[in-house]
Amino acid sequence: MMSNLNLSPRESIETECDRYNFETPGKIQSHGALLVMQEPTLKILQLSQNTQKIMGIDHKQMINQSIISFLDPQSGEKLTKSLQSSNFSMINPLRLQFGTMACDAILARSDGFLIAEIEPVRSEIDNNEAYQMGAMQAMEKFQNAVFVEQLIEIATNEIRDLTDFDRVMYYKFDEEYHGQVIAEATVRGVDSFLGLHFPASDIPQRVRQLYMNTASRYLPDLGEQQVLLFPEINPLTRKPLNMSNFILRAVAVTHIEYMRNLGINSSMSFTIMRDGKMIGMFACHHYSGKFVPYINRLVCEQIVEMFVAMLNQLDDDTTHTSRLKVYKDAAIQSLKNNDANGATNALLALTNADGVGILRNGQLTLAGYTPSQTEAEALMKVFSNPSFNLLYQEDPNGFFVTSRLAALLDGAESIKHAASGLMLIPISKAKSEYIVWFRPERILAATWAGNPDQALHIDEKTMRVSPRKSFSAWKKDVENTSENWRSYEIQMAKELRDALLSI
Repeated sequence: MMSNLNLSPRESIETECDRYNFETPGKIQSHGALLVMQEPTLKILQLSQNTQKIMGIDHKQMINQSIISFLDPQSGEKLTKSLQSSNFSMINPLRLQFGTMACDAILARSDGFLIAEIEPVRSEIDNNEAYQMGAMQAMEKFQNAVFVEQLIEIATNEIRDLTDFDRVMYYKFDEEYHGQVIAEATVRGVDSFLGLHFPASDIPQRVRQLYMNTASRYLPDLGEQQVLLFPEINPLTRKPLNMSNFILRAVAVTHIEYMRNLGINSSMSFTIMRDGKMIGMFACHHYSGKFVPYINRLVCEQIVEMFVAMLNQLDDDTTHTSRLKVYKDAAIQSLKNNDANGATNALLALTNADGVGILRNGQLTLAGYTPSQTEAEALMKVFSNPSFNLLYQEDPNGFFVTSRLAALLDGAESIKHAASGLMLIPISKAKSEYIVWFRPERILAATWAGNPDQALHIDEKTMRVSPRKSFSAWKKDVENTSENWRSYEIQMAKELRDALLSI
């Protein structure tokens, strides 16, 4: 019986990661310098304390001075002209000369200030033409891909060739952000992660949000000391500097510890976004420090953009949605005529679900392989709970999908045979009326990088919560999980919802 089904509380173990100020760390990585300037004077209000190392000028000399006074005339003129642009992505990086030091400046505007992230030019690896040629060659290879799997393999190998990292992986997320390495390119002798699963806790929600707002994240040497800002607080705003989207933003101690546990000393990642959602990333690992110039990282970002465009072409849902439109239209017509029973076959075909339920006018109609009437009615009560909407609905018009219902609802394991997976849409604005699709449990055998039940390590003396220390292969079945809902199935459900809500 499921009559007392309740929402289960989400597990909340506070970690070092939860306590870390990702947005306002007050420090940067040491491979570059940061300047915060006021326009139009370009007076330096705040800067990192490593300018001597990067630009050959002590930070105390630069504070409250215009950056122009430290540039040669040509660089000063170049910078001034560049500030007329409203889109710095078209001009970054800007080559500037600070005395004898040539640097690349990456410009941005943030919170009303001009931001310059300065990286030194290393002539021995400053070969822009070769990298641009690499991007063109990658595009040619992409054009020859016929299957998505081929495209992924090509992109993974091209990024490794361009970056020369020891390991490059295509890391794919499921709907709950558990990850799996489904493609890999490595140098000889490096351990393989291919096929391994990683728990969602390896990339916490706050970190995922930062990844979603930036195309790439680069950490050249995790052994280097991070550099404080001077002054610590912005003198005009009297607040810490928001560095959410900064390239040089400092690295959380927990991430450094996680990488050290893997034996990694340098990393780089490229976010893969599709339809507003992060579906994966290209993750690059190096066992020693690894400096990659900004322009070369930019070329890799271009390759990822081309990859996503080609992925959309090869994995186009148009054919599926066109084929399924007839079922959507049939379901709409039956529901317009208040014929719930007549709509069930079309609804099952529309999403390839095993069971479906329609709650309308206070009546629940079930078809296919579903929980019992009593169990399904208990589920509907949960869906009508405002707390459920607050926690789990994915958009303002109401939509919910999961392949792991038991992870969200107390007691849901008892219906896993029929409803390990579930997709829900509202069909009325005024009343609690829904269509819900069901999928049964499908047990999968998976090999994890370490025990997924021990993804966090808790020190029994200090109670400090930190990343796990073991990544040894751990085989464990994935239970209480259904087959994933495909993107075109989700799209059809949303189109049906929009049509029914407009009636």
